[in-house]
Amino acid sequence: NVLRALANMRLMAIAPTGSISFIAGISSGVEPIFYTAYKRKINPGLATEYETVVVDRALVDYLKYKAQLSDEEINETVEKITKGEQVSLPEYFVTHERISLIERLRMLSSI
Repeated sequence: NVLRALANMRLMAIAPTGSISFIAGISSGVEPIFYTAYKRKINPGLATEYETVVVDRALVDYLKYKAQLSDEEINETVEKITKGEQVSLPEYFVTHERISLIERLRMLSSI
């Protein structure tokens, strides 16, 4: 039955959000990125807990190809960002903190 197959397909598909989009190295959708770089705890509260740095791919590409920074300079920039230090980036790097609720609603209503 075609309708049953289509309904099942919709239930089984997983949207590329959050961690899945990070693993795949793709955008998680129309929402702005969370942060350009941040520290994330893995297995918090367990004996196997550790911390990793999550870096948005667009930031790395910008720093490497547009700003033409070396790998060492990229690492230094990412470290500054994860420490909360101000780093000069083009205004098209919009994180979740820079977009208002009204702007989000307008964006979502346009699709």
